[in-house]
Amino acid sequence: MQKIVNLESTMAEALVRNATIVGTNKFLEIPLTLLQVDPEYQRTPGSKVAKIAREWSDEKCNPPMVSFRGGEFFVMDGQNTVLAAKMIGKDALVCRLYVGYTQEDEARIFAGQNDNKTSMSAYDKYKAEIVYNDPRALALRRICEKHGVQISNVRALRKPRYLNSTSRAMKLIANQGEERLDVVFSLIEDLGWDEQIGGYSGTVLSCLAAIVGKYGYKKPVVEAMKDGMGWTHEDNWGPTVTASVARLQHRECRGAITAMTAMLEDAILRAADKYGLEVKEKRRVA
Repeated sequence: MQKIVNLESTMAEALVRNATIVGTNKFLEIPLTLLQVDPEYQRTPGSKVAKIAREWSDEKCNPPMVSFRGGEFFVMDGQNTVLAAKMIGKDALVCRLYVGYTQEDEARIFAGQNDNKTSMSAYDKYKAEIVYNDPRALALRRICEKHGVQISNVRALRKPRYLNSTSRAMKLIANQGEERLDVVFSLIEDLGWDEQIGGYSGTVLSCLAAIVGKYGYKKPVVEAMKDGMGWTHEDNWGPTVTASVARLQHRECRGAITAMTAMLEDAILRAADKYGLEVKEKRRVA
């Protein structure tokens, strides 16, 4: 049986053998047709590509970081540069070459980069962290899957059951643990905010995390909060209106999070005796 030869892979391997070594780094001029991106961890190309193409300068072009894996070249950093080069008709680019990296290694480098040309969104970072099994990212995915919540790559997306602040959720896991965020998601459901727009906003996450941290997560606290606010199943302000009213009622607070937290604490205190809660009078922090 005749052996089938992958010409592109063979060509790539021949190129790698001729890489130029400078100190501890390897550099290689790679045809653009051989450069590809791994969608598992790479972000969608941004609007900067056209600008880079218009202002192209060979002298100012930083070599893209490229991994040689499985006979193929994967762009770890510099995707916009590669696309701009294609746009202006370039045939090849000098790249900084990395050999022996796994997909997880590539994703870790991508997530950890500090690219001042195109800032990385929290969602892009989360997506890459999933590939290399970052514990916090995996915890967030578990929580969202458990509660049927989608992670949005558009912060201003106006749909219910979408997490609009990946960065806030990741920060809560890092500082307070996976269980705390899981409880916050459960509290969102108890309040009936899970099916409302903005139910999983960064403001709501931080506010409810503060409430849980101070009063715990138990049914009397939830019921006292709803009773103190005068909410019923049919009559619930929802997270967006609650945040707006909180800012009006608590102008002494510096931001939406502290204002909303103050208002919900007031509600708990108003109904505390009715639900047998032993709570100390709060010390409001503006």
